[in-house]
Order: sequence, then C-alpha cells, then structure tokens
Amino acid sequence: MDWNKIKAEYIAGGTSYRKLAAKYGVPFSNLKNIAIKEQWTQLREQAKNRTTTKLIENIGKQNAKIDDTYFRLVDKLMQKAEELIDNTPVWQPTNLKEMATTMKYLKECKGVKSEADIREQEARIAKLQREAMEEDSSDTEIKVTFGTEGERSKWAE
Repeated sequence: MDWNKIKAEYIAGGTSYRKLAAKYGVPFSNLKNIAIKEQWTQLREQAKNRTTTKLIENIGKQNAKIDDTYFRLVDKLMQKAEELIDNTPVWQPTNLKEMATTMKYLKECKGVKSEADIREQEARIAKLQREAMEEDSSDTEIKVTFGTEGERSKWAE
C-alpha cells in the first residue's frame, strides 16, 4: 500500500479519511491510526496556510505592478499637461477651465491632499484619540466578595 500517495492526497485537501479508505480499499481504522500518528490533519492545515500565504503574496505583487503602472501613466499625463502648458502661448477661458479640471484630476490620481484635507484628517485623528483616552480613564468599580454573608462578618471582627 502506498501510504505516501494516500497521505499526499489527504493533505492536498478535498477528501476525507473515509473516502480515501474506500478509494484505496484499506480499512478505515488503519488509515485513521496512521493519519493520527503522522499528524495528517496538522500537515493539511500547514499546507493550506502556505497556499494562502503564497496567494496573498501573489496578489500583493500583482497589485504593486498595477499601482506602478497606474502611477507611471499618471506621471506621463502630468508631463503631457506640462508640455501643453509650456507650448500654448495664449489660453482661452474654456481651455483654462479644462486644464484646471485636468490638474485637479491628476492631483487626485497622485493622492495629493490639500492642506485643508490634511488638517481635517488630523483633527479627526485627534478627536478619536481623545475619545479613546476618555474611555480608558473612566472610573471602574470592582467589588470582590469572598464567602457567604456570615463568613464575611467573622472576618470583619
């Protein structure tokens, strides 16, 4: 009997001891005893955790590539806008409005915050910190009682 093959199939997931025992024609109790002895369940969990970790790492790498491409393209758009500004001698009011709107969108794309936005965010954080401190400093009364009423009166004497 190729127990390593059965073990590998169990660790890979998607099946149970009973199904494996039936599939390979081995007594369930034998399979279960070997699995317990060799800690198949723990090995399956470890394999699952490694797979999840790799998946998360791959998603992170893909997101980093997407972010890199996004910011590189935003930089190119900003360069094009700068070239347009430098090479346009006379601006019409509608063109100025369009360029201002473009600059606003580029600023948002780069994640640049205005001073007012930063101050508002700092004020919110400070408020949350104050509220957390107030909750921590609230008076809490703890009463500890040992024994029955009769026993307590003996101790008080």
